[in-house]
Amino acid sequence: MTYSSKLQLGRALLALFTVALLVVTFYFPLIGLGYALDRTADFQSRWEGVLLLLPSVVLLLLLVGLLPFVRGRSLLWLGIGANLLLLAPVIACVRMGFPSAFGLLAAIVYSGAWWWLVQAKIERSARPAG
Repeated sequence: MTYSSKLQLGRALLALFTVALLVVTFYFPLIGLGYALDRTADFQSRWEGVLLLLPSVVLLLLLVGLLPFVRGRSLLWLGIGANLLLLAPVIACVRMGFPSAFGLLAAIVYSGAWWWLVQAKIERSARPAG
């Protein structure tokens, strides 16, 4: 198995894992969306709703980045934007103490795996033609 086919297999497995994770945790983003859109709620409740919703939005963006036709600069900006959106939940995990540190660890591992798997696609599109 060549290195390129291993990367493609890794991207496919990460995409399947992401889809499974989004399906299993489908209820939490819906709760977060409900809290975030509740006009009668105070700011803290709405912000906590956004914090519940953001990880799923980030996973969706990173899942789009694993699609074969997304390449180059758009892939780079998609990854940077998704990781910036991930900062708020990561900071919330840090502030909540030790049990939430697993959320921080999961975010770092997933983001690192995603960047490692798409690095070849970004580098291949950055090379000059010819």
